[in-house]
Amino acid sequence: MPILKNGNLTKYASTDFGAVDFKKDETISEFVQARWATREQHRQSLERQWYLNIANYLGQQYLQWNPVTKALFLPRQPRHRVRATVNRLMPMVRRIISSTVRQRPQWTVSPATGELNDRITAGLATDYLRYYWNTHGMNDKLIDLLTWRSTTGNVFVRVFWDAFKGDKIAAEAEDFSGKKARSKEEKRKAKEEGESYLKKMGLAGPEDAKAAKKIGVAIGDVDVEICSPFEIDPDPDATRWEDVSHLIHTKARSISYVVDRYGLKEEEVQADDNETVSRFFERQLSSLTGSSNFGTVSAWGSAGQQGSGGTVLVHQLWCRPTPDYPNGYWAVVIGDRVVRKGENPPGFPVFPYSHIKEVAVPGRLWGSCVLEQCLPIQAAYNRARSQIIEHLNAVSRPQWLIPKGSGISKTSFTGEPGEKIFYTYPLKPELSRPGELPSVTHQNINQTLGDFEDVSSQHEAYKGATPGRVESGLGIAQLQEQDDGILAPASMSTSDALKDIGTWALQISAKKITEDRMIKLFGSDRTFDVRYFKGEDLLGGSKMTGTNYFDVMVELGSSLPSSKGARQQLGISLAQFGILDPGKKEDREKLLEILEVGADPTDVSPGQMDKQNGRRENMEMVTQQGQYLPPTWPFDDDALHISVHREFQKTPEYWQIIQETGGAESPVHMIFEMHIQAHTERLSARYGVTQEEGAGPAGPQGAAEPMEEGGPSPDALMEEGGAPLEGGPPVGY
Repeated sequence: MPILKNGNLTKYASTDFGAVDFKKDETISEFVQARWATREQHRQSLERQWYLNIANYLGQQYLQWNPVTKALFLPRQPRHRVRATVNRLMPMVRRIISSTVRQRPQWTVSPATGELNDRITAGLATDYLRYYWNTHGMNDKLIDLLTWRSTTGNVFVRVFWDAFKGDKIAAEAEDFSGKKARSKEEKRKAKEEGESYLKKMGLAGPEDAKAAKKIGVAIGDVDVEICSPFEIDPDPDATRWEDVSHLIHTKARSISYVVDRYGLKEEEVQADDNETVSRFFERQLSSLTGSSNFGTVSAWGSAGQQGSGGTVLVHQLWCRPTPDYPNGYWAVVIGDRVVRKGENPPGFPVFPYSHIKEVAVPGRLWGSCVLEQCLPIQAAYNRARSQIIEHLNAVSRPQWLIPKGSGISKTSFTGEPGEKIFYTYPLKPELSRPGELPSVTHQNINQTLGDFEDVSSQHEAYKGATPGRVESGLGIAQLQEQDDGILAPASMSTSDALKDIGTWALQISAKKITEDRMIKLFGSDRTFDVRYFKGEDLLGGSKMTGTNYFDVMVELGSSLPSSKGARQQLGISLAQFGILDPGKKEDREKLLEILEVGADPTDVSPGQMDKQNGRRENMEMVTQQGQYLPPTWPFDDDALHISVHREFQKTPEYWQIIQETGGAESPVHMIFEMHIQAHTERLSARYGVTQEEGAGPAGPQGAAEPMEEGGPSPDALMEEGGAPLEGGPPVGY
């Protein structure tokens, strides 16, 4: 089988994956090149359909496929024919994307065991993943993922460690070589390479210590890459993702990118100039859409990646575990050269790619999409609208019937008012009278719109309209839920991919993060906190077989209805039936949240800050195993602190902690009671003073505001929520 080497057919190689000897670079390179040269044979029809889908999504809905030239083209037509385009595909896709985005996916990590340390580890992992989502552009990546899923039916996700990302730290010149130097000779060579790099970056040179500090060395970070189906070439014999033994990820990179990332010299890298079907499609769509960077849809990458020196194809070969390589194997091929290869280290993801499909096709690895099924309906709709416009044109500018011999030239009719037309009597010209537009035309349009709704499962309620006689919020919510049901398989596939992303991000972070890092937390109750961790903190200490510290779950939204009207009606119903009592502070806050009439989410009140401090004290007293007694401060809201501590004492977690640390004699429980007693004594003293002198704001000492008249006594606060130490767990366990 012929393969392309530097743009020329040079030799024959096999596309049989079983014949690859990973110990020989030549067999790896030949296999990758052979697969690249022959990918058109098994991908042409797929890629053709994907590009047609994308073109229609962008409003280019009159393209056709020429099987001879293997290209998309816009057929010619008479000038009077109309090509009306009313793009109903883009709003449809945007609604599909919105239905997933509004559910607000959220990662949660389950504890590996029931032990306290493992529960704390799971809490840290959960906080880390949620912080990662908010700070690493995951919302944009989710939209990118869903757009590819909805336009082609397929999208892939890759998770990896990028050594070029993250904050920069000061370094010496030799640190810029990217090599770990051990001997004096290795250090000397590393320094020379580092100095060369600094000079290339336009700095003063190695003698200037500020030069290295000016750039710094990136500490690295986990990265999530959304891969279009044009970039991924999986095992062509596989019909299920579980059966894919390997895949090749191909992306066009600038020569400067390859030099920096893989340590190659510029003279060692030759720009690729061979033509491919994907490249040809890319140019076609680019010219039709008027977009210069439309190349992001192909394996060639975006136009922005193409440096002045051209681009080069970077092929990544990834293989699932085999008896010889139980952790999986990977290799990077550029041209006919293997620049990186090796077995995955233990503890890392063995096959860090996840495949998401919108519509599964039986017996086929590749999925389809709702948009593809709507293309004929969109064409019929455009045709009907075009016919109406053509009829209006014929009515407003009817044709002339000119008898032969009338002496009227073709240029006699200009349409100007008062125009004089001379003719030879009696051969008088006459206007043709177009017939009435058939009523079936409008019926056809209505039927086509109905077909759109049925095929896409987007009826009036789904699009926000009030259907028929249904007026209640819950009724509309039920209709929306029925339409959402068709997307359930796609949502499950997306949820599985998000779970993979979270799991792999934790696995990689646990191995690669060796320095202290900071995560910032902003809770739903508008509280703010900061935590520090290392990668090893994501691993617990359990040695049990099968222990999994990266058991990630994905929560796709809340259980509340998605419609605002339905949520508000639900809140009113909960209050009417007494499930939530507006007279109670906690229930009232929950109702305001459901009704979406709560306070400004950016407003952080002192009470919320006290709750945050109280929860932090809970964690400190638990983790210190009763060896740390938090101080009480003049600015503390003592009653609120007591409430937070007593609330925690009611939880099953607290009950298990005190049982594990001595039961009734638990030092953790004793510390909690001592701390609560300190707040109670301060509250008793302060309560007596303020009752006599009157209520007012906090004084110079930062004292909290007095309790409301008629509130619970200090003794009642002390007794409320007390957790029994004998006779079983607290009520509600």
